[in-house]
Amino acid sequence: MSIKSVNAEKVSKSLTIQKYENKDSNKGDTKKSKITKKKKLIYVLTTTYFDSKKQGFIHTLNKTLVKGGFELKAITCHRPGELIEESVDSVLIKRFRYLPENHEIKFSIQEEIRNSKLGLLKGILMTGNFFVYTFFECLKKRPDIFIGRWVFPSGYIAYIFSKIFGKKCVIEILGSEVTLTKNSKWLQKFLIPCMNNSALVISNSYYTKNKFRKMGVKKEKIIKIGN
Repeated sequence: MSIKSVNAEKVSKSLTIQKYENKDSNKGDTKKSKITKKKKLIYVLTTTYFDSKKQGFIHTLNKTLVKGGFELKAITCHRPGELIEESVDSVLIKRFRYLPENHEIKFSIQEEIRNSKLGLLKGILMTGNFFVYTFFECLKKRPDIFIGRWVFPSGYIAYIFSKIFGKKCVIEILGSEVTLTKNSKWLQKFLIPCMNNSALVISNSYYTKNKFRKMGVKKEKIIKIGN
């Protein structure tokens, strides 16, 4: 079994599935019937899904959660050449549009901001549409758990909706986010409280965990799964 699979299983086990008892509607008294597992619905919010159309770490985690008995819907921004909606390994992937395809962000938001004069504007439009699209998806069907991959913007959006709908929020942070967050006191002001008030923060390495701990993330909130 690969390291990625083991780590994904740890995430799956940390999220519990509630059990319910069925009631016999044909009789006056209630009796115990077979205990069935009701699948909890997870909304995974992420700014990227397939890296160069390859099924990488994000999809590996999602597949493991599906095997663990969860129903998964991934919400992400559309990129040139991608489908608006598709189902891969029982994971429903929905992508929202925010610009004409030839002007969409091709790689990461950070790269787009560094390399494009319109990068910041694209990031703002993408973040705004991310929020609106997720809101309407929640109105259609409310999830039981929100998972934000990368603390900003997806983790922060997941946190906001977890508060609006009274659900749990899990945020996953990566090393590539350390520099941006560390160098921005403005980001720290709302991202650190966001992580401290979430159910769990998952770090991909001890390096990432220690850096965010120094920025103020509580010890009891953050765990390391990965390298």
